[in-house]
Amino acid sequence: MPRSKGRTGRPFLRARQHLLRTKNACYYCRQWVDVKLDGRLPMGPTYAHITALVDGGDPLNPANRELAHRRCNIIAENKRRARARRQAARTVTASRDW
Repeated sequence: MPRSKGRTGRPFLRARQHLLRTKNACYYCRQWVDVKLDGRLPMGPTYAHITALVDGGDPLNPANRELAHRRCNIIAENKRRARARRQAARTVTASRDW
């Protein structure tokens, strides 16, 4: 069983290199991304999935990947998680029939 749901190996690395060669603006803030920076830095390049892999997004689908700053990608992911938690809290209703 793969540990990372397709985010390692030759196909993913090729897709990442293609993304770094063809894109130059962050998907979220539209600012320039320095692709020479280390991806672990806040302004470094990351591989942003438009549809989260947890929600069934394909990691190698070209329509599901964009270039983003690590900081912007983390903020967007946190917003998605908070929205999902709020929606889950709304669907749970307590019954008065104890």
